[in-house]
Formats: sequence, structure tokens, C-alpha cells
Amino acid sequence: LRFGQVESPAEVKQLRSSAMRLMGQPSEETFRLLRPTGKMIASTRPVFQWQALSGAIEYVVTLANPQTNFVLSSEPLKATQWNPPQALPRGQTYTWQVTATKDGKEIKAPPPDAPEARFRVLTQTQVDEVRRAKKTYAGNHLMLGLVYARNGLLSEAETHFKALLAANPTSALARQLLQRLRGATRG
Repeated sequence: LRFGQVESPAEVKQLRSSAMRLMGQPSEETFRLLRPTGKMIASTRPVFQWQALSGAIEYVVTLANPQTNFVLSSEPLKATQWNPPQALPRGQTYTWQVTATKDGKEIKAPPPDAPEARFRVLTQTQVDEVRRAKKTYAGNHLMLGLVYARNGLLSEAETHFKALLAANPTSALARQLLQRLRGATRG
């Protein structure tokens, strides 16, 4: 705290992959995956959301963990969100992709020349630490922000650091913690 540092797991940076350059032309039509991407999450049954592709008649979500050979695909969907029917194992990193069908063609998001969409489900130990902190530090935005950040829940940590700064607008520490966290979420 003395130096305004925010600790977050190394895995957070690994969830943001760089684009691969593949041969061939990327599709002119694209759509984006919205969440979860590039972050750690607490839920074992996250809601997957993506932008609609104009004219698409259906979408299929494919979820994978290459280390464990885990693969799960949705049924064809009309909606732009999906909840897996089973809980995902904790402490694992997953990639996901959505395939849209439009005019008899398949269009994938992310496209082959874009970064993979990755996320990691917290371990049970991490979830337990966050639950204990919520009870122990209820209303203490500084401590809750630090616990969330340490466990990779950067959006939640940012919410608490914003509240800390709002309650203490002249605090250099609150401002610095929020700036450092925002740097970690972009980097």
C-alpha cells in the first residue's frame, strides 16, 4: 500500500493473447465476443455473450480447454448468449469461439487472424478467500479492492477502488490504486 501497488495474478496477462497471422484472407463480415474474454471469473457457469451478426440464422458456441482435452459445444442458438448446461471445472483456462451461420456460410468470432478469447475460472480457494473478504471487510472498499485484485477479479476491484476514490476524493493512494489497476486491465 505504501507504494500504491496493486497485486494481481500472472495468469491475468496470459489471458490476453496476441493475434496470430494466418494465411488467406480474413472474412469481411465479423462480429465480436463480449464476455467473458481476457479475464478471470468466479462463476463455473458463466453467461457467454456476443454481438449479433446481421442476417445470421443461428450461432454455435464452442468452449475448450486444450490442456485437459475438454470440449463443449452448444446446440444451435438464435440468441446472442449462452449458459453452459454443466459447471466448468475450477482453476482452468478456457478458450471459446462462436460460429454464426449466414447465407449458408460459417463466420467465426474471433476470426482466425484475431487473438483467442480466453478466460480462467477461479479456484475454490480463491472463491473462498473472496467470500471471507466480503464478510470480513463489508463496506471497506480498500480491502475488498485489494482482495479482488489479488484474485484476478479486476472489474470488481475497479468498482471498489472507484468507490474508495469517491469517498476520499483527495486521497492520492486511492487515485494511484485505481490508475495502477486500470493499467493492469489494459496491459
